Amino acid sequence: MRRTIGVLGLGVFGRTVVKELTDEPVDIITIDKDKTITQRIESYVLEAVIGDFTDMELIKSVGIAQCETVIIATASSLESSVIATLNCKNLGIKNIIVKVKNKRHREIMEQLGATEVIRPEYAAGLKLSKQLRNPNIRDVIDLEDDVSIVEFTPPKKWFGKSIKELDLRSEFGLNIIGIKSAQTNMINYNLAVDAPLDATDILVAIGNKDDIEEFDYVED
Repeated sequence: MRRTIGVLGLGVFGRTVVKELTDEPVDIITIDKDKTITQRIESYVLEAVIGDFTDMELIKSVGIAQCETVIIATASSLESSVIATLNCKNLGIKNIIVKVKNKRHREIMEQLGATEVIRPEYAAGLKLSKQLRNPNIRDVIDLEDDVSIVEFTPPKKWFGKSIKELDLRSEFGLNIIGIKSAQTNMINYNLAVDAPLDATDILVAIGNKDDIEEFDYVED
């Protein structure tokens, strides 16, 4: 079943979201004031509208009320984000995702009832800093305030040993939930805990954020 998603604002973030959703079973409606940018995105979406996404009459007329999810994809104007969020709430939009640029704006949007508030530049900076601190870290996803998922290349001293033998839960507080193949990029969640690890394995683990950020588990 196809879903309809609204993207309000077509900056770099908004355009990236649209293009990444192209292969998914979704219909996308976009609104942005910039005619040139809107025309460039037309081939990716169901409807690309040139206009002010804070205009309630406009967003109703183009079908935003029928969207399951609306992404307010620009943080350049707090006033615009506030108005757009309130308009979406009044239209009964189920999921409202808002991009913000700082912690204070995040608090405001949460108080207004946004379903999810994101700071992509901040998240990207955190992710990069973690990877730079240890090149074995491939990805870190924060789920909650104190829980994260990490993808990492096992240190050489683990090669030839099994997950069961390493006992990472007791040693580092990590629960291995999958192994990704470096060759296929596919994650196998049916763990063979007795199988020896090698250089083609990428471990996927969940654990306490503090334990994960210690990085002791990737030291050779």
